[in-house]
Amino acid sequence: MSDARVKFDWAARLAHVDAVCDALTAEGITVLEGHPPETPLRRSVVAPKVAVAGVALDQEGCQATARAITAQFTGAALPEALVSAIRHLVDGGHVGLVIDTCFPFVQIDDHADIGRGVFALIEPRRVRLFNTTAEKALTDAISSVGTHARAAA
Repeated sequence: MSDARVKFDWAARLAHVDAVCDALTAEGITVLEGHPPETPLRRSVVAPKVAVAGVALDQEGCQATARAITAQFTGAALPEALVSAIRHLVDGGHVGLVIDTCFPFVQIDDHADIGRGVFALIEPRRVRLFNTTAEKALTDAISSVGTHARAAA
C-alpha cells in the first residue's frame, strides 16, 4: 500500500452526483465540490483517446454530456481509496467512466457513451476497456500518476 496521495478531478452528471459523493465519502476521501467550467474541450480530447479501445463517443453526445456535467469533485486520495470508490460505482452499475492517468492528476469523467459498469482506462502508452473493475491495473495506473513527466525527462 502506498502512502502517496494522488490528486484527482472527477466530473459527474446530475443523476450520479450523490452516488459519487457517497462512494468518495465511504472511503474517507475529503473533496472540494464545485461546478466545472464548460467542458467541450475536455470531451473533444477524450473521444480520440478512447477510440483506440474501440469506443466511439458520439461527438454530439459529448457536447450534451459536457452540458450535463453538474458537479466536479477535486481532492487527493490514496490510490487504493480512489480505486475502491471507483469500484463501488462501476461494480454497482451506476456509471460508465473514462479514467485518464496521463496528467499530473487522475481525470475521471462520468460518460453516457461508456456503458454502465464499464470504464475506459487511458494511460500514457495505451487505452484499455474493462467491463470488470480490474483492480490491479487500475491501482497501478493511478499510483503512477505524476511519474510520467519525470520518466520522460
